[in-house]
Amino acid sequence: MNTPRRTRRLRLATMAAASAILLVTGCDAEIADRDARTQQVSTDGSDPPGTPIEDADAPEPGDDETDDNEPEADQTDQPGDAATTDADAGGPGQDAASDDPGDVLDTSLVLLLDASKSMNERDVDGQTRLAAAKDALYGLVDELPDDVQVGLRLFGHTYEGDDTGEACADTELVHPVGPLDRSQLRATIDEFEAVGHTPIARSLSEAVDDLPDAGQRTIVLVSDGEETCAPPPPCEVAQEIADRGIDLAVHTVGFALGDNDDARSELSCVADATDGTYRDAGDAAELAETVNEAADEAGPQVLEGAPFPDQANTGQVSVTYTDTVGGDERNYYRFDTEPDMQIAPHFRREAADPDDPQCYLRTRLTMEEGDRSAYVYDTGRGKESVNLDYLEHIDNPWTTSGDSLLLRIDTEPRGSTSDCDEVEFEIMFRMVVWD
Repeated sequence: MNTPRRTRRLRLATMAAASAILLVTGCDAEIADRDARTQQVSTDGSDPPGTPIEDADAPEPGDDETDDNEPEADQTDQPGDAATTDADAGGPGQDAASDDPGDVLDTSLVLLLDASKSMNERDVDGQTRLAAAKDALYGLVDELPDDVQVGLRLFGHTYEGDDTGEACADTELVHPVGPLDRSQLRATIDEFEAVGHTPIARSLSEAVDDLPDAGQRTIVLVSDGEETCAPPPPCEVAQEIADRGIDLAVHTVGFALGDNDDARSELSCVADATDGTYRDAGDAAELAETVNEAADEAGPQVLEGAPFPDQANTGQVSVTYTDTVGGDERNYYRFDTEPDMQIAPHFRREAADPDDPQCYLRTRLTMEEGDRSAYVYDTGRGKESVNLDYLEHIDNPWTTSGDSLLLRIDTEPRGSTSDCDEVEFEIMFRMVVWD
C-alpha cells in the first residue's frame, strides 16, 4: 500500500458542512444501522466489542480481484480480523500538505427564538430576558461567516390569548433560510415582542423542515424554563428526529434556571438524545458567551490525519470533523478519552464531484489503543454509501482503557477510469460516546 507522507493539523472550519438551528426559548442519525457490515470481532469471531484482539492478516484496501470496470454493490467485504499499526504507516519528515480542506456542504443556520411572555421577566441587572436574548443574537449575527445560509423562526410572538390550540400553533418562519443579510436579520430581531406561550416541541419539528435536506444539522436551544404545550415533550420530539435518520445534534443552554431542576433535566434530555451538549447561563453576559460557543459547535472542525500515529492531531469526542483524502492513503486521528468509555465512530464520505459516477472510495476504519486494535468497518467495493446525507452509524462500541484512542482510516479510490487516482473525497466523522 502506498502511504503518502503528510503532516496535517487541526483547525476550525467555517461551519461549511453543517445545517444548524439556533433555538432561543424563554419558557420552558443520521443514524443508519448497517448490522451486516458493522462488527467488532476477534480472530475467532467470539469476543464481544471492545475485547483486545490479537494481530491477524486483515486485508488491506485493494487486496481483491474485483474488476474495477464492473464494481458491484453486493460484493462488500465483511469486517474481519484486527490489525495493528503496519510498518508502512509512515514516519517523521513527511512533506506538509495543503491547508485547503476542500469544498463541503453549505452551512444552513435557523435561529429559532422564543417570544413567550416569560421572556419579559427582568433579571438582577434590570434587563429583560428578551433583551438579553436579542443582544446575544445581535452578537452572533455579527460573528457569523459570510457564506452561511441563515433564517429566523419565532414562536409565541403573535397570540397572547388563552386558546390552547392557537397558542400552541404560534410558530412562524419570519426570515427564510438564505444568504446572510446582517442588516435585514437585525431588523427582524428588533421588531417582535414577547407575548405568548412556548410551543418548543412543535417549533423544533417545523424548524427541521426549514433547512435543506442534506448536511449535518445542529440546534442550539436556549431556555429559561419548560415546554408549555406538551404533549409531546421536546425530548420525545428530539428522539423522533434522531430516529428518522437525520444527522442532528441539539446543544442546549439553560438561561437563568436557578433551582428549576425540571427545566434543566428537560434540556439535558434533549441534548443527550441527539449527541449534543448542555450549558448553563446565569445572566446576560453568560448567555451571549454560551450562545456563541454552542453556535461554533454547529460547524464541523477540520481534523486532518497524519500517517504516523504519534503525530496524529488530537480532537474531542462528540465533535464532527472533516478531512479531504485522495489516492491510497492511511491517516490517523487521535481522540481524548477516559477509561471505560463506550465509544464508536459515525462516518460518511462524499466524492469531490458527486455528479461523476465513475469514481468512488473504498474506506476501512480501524480503532487502535496501545497494543489493541479492532477492524470495525469496511464500505466494501461497491458504490453504495458514497453520497450519504447523514453520518453512518457504527453499531458496536469500543471500550476504552486509557486517555487516548486512535481512529485509523484507510482509503482507496476505485472506478472505471485511471483518473480516479486523482479524485479527492471528503470524509466526515465523529466519535460518539454511548450510554
